Amino acid sequence: MSTALRRFIEVAFLNSCKHTFARSLGIKNAKFISNLDIPETLSFEYTVPKGICRTGETGTYLPTSSTLAVFDELSTYLFFLNDRTCRPGVSIHLATEMISKISPEQTVLMHFKADKIGKTVGFCTMECWSLNGELCARGSHIKYLPMGLAWDLMFNPNVQPATMYVHDLLLQGRLGKQISKKMESLFLKNKIEKYDSNLESGVGSIFEELRVQRGHFDPCTFELKVQPHLNNPLGLFHGGAIAMSIEESLNKHRDNQRTDGVNCVGKSFVSGLEIRYLSAMQGQLSITCKDDENKKLSRKSEGEIKNKRQILCAKYLATWM
Repeated sequence: MSTALRRFIEVAFLNSCKHTFARSLGIKNAKFISNLDIPETLSFEYTVPKGICRTGETGTYLPTSSTLAVFDELSTYLFFLNDRTCRPGVSIHLATEMISKISPEQTVLMHFKADKIGKTVGFCTMECWSLNGELCARGSHIKYLPMGLAWDLMFNPNVQPATMYVHDLLLQGRLGKQISKKMESLFLKNKIEKYDSNLESGVGSIFEELRVQRGHFDPCTFELKVQPHLNNPLGLFHGGAIAMSIEESLNKHRDNQRTDGVNCVGKSFVSGLEIRYLSAMQGQLSITCKDDENKKLSRKSEGEIKNKRQILCAKYLATWM
């Protein structure tokens, strides 16, 4: 890997930590611990911030949706490193299963492996391990890779050195304000400057930032409005923020059921979450929650996310423990 490309990755990582939902996830705490010259696998050391944890019947823990969100963010660099034209792509399927408890401020190892990077779709597997060698979580990530002709041209192996040279000039402020602004927008469409995350203010603070509210008409529907600080670098609702919104809706739905006298035995927390992303999400969204028909024995919930125009944006399946 060239020094310029390595620098580009480092800058992209730092920008994402400052200007996107990655800031709320505490991704700045993640450290590359693998050899970037062997891109088929990628590993990070990550310290879990208390703001993305929950307190429930089993104590305070890192929930499935937060784990999926961190998986989503960090695995993107694996796709970037393994694709011929360094395409980060967009998520079309994410799944995560919790194996053992992860506590706030615990340091864990995140391992990612590229199973196949094709012309259109890429696949990777993801694992989270404790420092004691215990498997804590595992998952899979599928991405739709095409980023457009301009991206493919800039990162074509024959053109890439020139692209990296221009990127260095951009970092040095030698391209002028107008050109710099246009170039920056190619790599970071979502940029927030003034938002201050509550990440360290208390356990579960990130879920408060989502502002998920119960629907006005249907008790099984929840609503939220996508805010800029919930977006990814492309300016769209972050796949991890979507997962956390789903889990927040499910927990509110479970609390509603208990209030209504429904037996929720065996539904202490979401232990597995699988999401299919169907279209980009912005603006006002609604999330539906539906249990198996036999609620007393239900250990699975499913639902959909739709936008204001009732276009289906995502489907999910959650498993309770």
